[in-house]
Amino acid sequence: MSILKTLRDTDEKIPIINDNSLEDLCFFKYAHRKFYWNNCSEIYDKMGELTFERWDDIKYLDYKVTLNMFKDDESYNCIDKFLTNTQPKKLFHIVNTHHDNKSIFNMKEWNLIVKQLNKYNLNNVVIEIVNKFLVDDEIYVDGLNKCNQIFNAGRVEYFLFIDSERFIFKDKKYTDYGRLI
Repeated sequence: MSILKTLRDTDEKIPIINDNSLEDLCFFKYAHRKFYWNNCSEIYDKMGELTFERWDDIKYLDYKVTLNMFKDDESYNCIDKFLTNTQPKKLFHIVNTHHDNKSIFNMKEWNLIVKQLNKYNLNNVVIEIVNKFLVDDEIYVDGLNKCNQIFNAGRVEYFLFIDSERFIFKDKKYTDYGRLI
């Protein structure tokens, strides 16, 4: 779930979602769980779809980063299809999962994502990086510097979860109350 959509419902750069069932998409590749769901709450309740065709409808992509996900070409295809769709505004939510117990920036997948994103002009894309490493010693400014590896983005925002109910955004601590994790 997007934190920006929760914190800033009226931000003009964030696309307005009129129909979640048509405009939201979740991508996840982990072990036998793979590919596309309408939203991330469905990942453990039903099988994902191996393909997705309605790319031009998608305004919001929840992209779950997991170890070795790029061994499957669909991980690249998903990014490409989303970034080249016809939506005038997009929100790209990139988040690691607790499964791998690593900071998103310490995963080799981070560099692959940055390389893929830097192929595009991202002026109409708000990129939301969420690091769910859940440790107090992760340094927020270090994550911001890693986010700056993404060029040509309209906007990149960074959120660092320090435990399951608290995160840092722009050097301020917020409490989640279990809605986002």
